[in-house]
Amino acid sequence: MSEKKKVQHQRGCGLTGFLIIVIVLGVGRSLLYFYMLKQDYERDLVWVLPVLFILSLATLISGFGMWNWKRWGLYLYAGATLVSVAVGLILTGAIFVVFFEFIPIAILGSILGKTSRYFD
Repeated sequence: MSEKKKVQHQRGCGLTGFLIIVIVLGVGRSLLYFYMLKQDYERDLVWVLPVLFILSLATLISGFGMWNWKRWGLYLYAGATLVSVAVGLILTGAIFVVFFEFIPIAILGSILGKTSRYFD
């Protein structure tokens, strides 16, 4: 019987810092949107806060997934970004929302580089 050796993947300072920021922002946004859900807001935007709350939870969960080297964490993060781009475009109509939402994806892609093969 051959036993597989568990290989420790090295997460660099950039990726560690990025994931900590993703997780902390996910917690903060989730708490903020949860608090705002309990407040009264305009009838026209009834769907916005629940969607933003779900997106913040998805981002938080994806941060933990990426921390544990799970590929679904990357996909969830990309999906949450795409939905937040759509919500931002609906709310503002500004194309700059797209650029600002894709900046973290570009940073993550540049940080991952060769370590992307560690994700399973």
